[in-house]
Amino acid sequence: MSAPVDDLMGNKLTSPIADMSDDGGSSSVEIEVVDDRPEEDRVAPRDSSPGESGDFDSEIEHADNKVRNRINRLRYEYHEQRRQKEAAARMQEEAEQ
Repeated sequence: MSAPVDDLMGNKLTSPIADMSDDGGSSSVEIEVVDDRPEEDRVAPRDSSPGESGDFDSEIEHADNKVRNRINRLRYEYHEQRRQKEAAARMQEEAEQ
């Protein structure tokens, strides 16, 4: 069942590497995170706001209808230009073939 053991360079090893997960007992390691920065450098965690979360639609919810319409129109124009470029690239590929 075991395949020949070799190192990363492909050289055969003389003895297999011990399996770290097969230690026979259950040992647990406790980790304590310590912030060693001075008090004046420490900042409180930020509250999640619509702008920081990266959720574009929730940010638009708070905008005025005029602004929302403008953003939607610009987004549509951007994607329309992208679609036209992709279509032109596909046509060029077909012409080359």
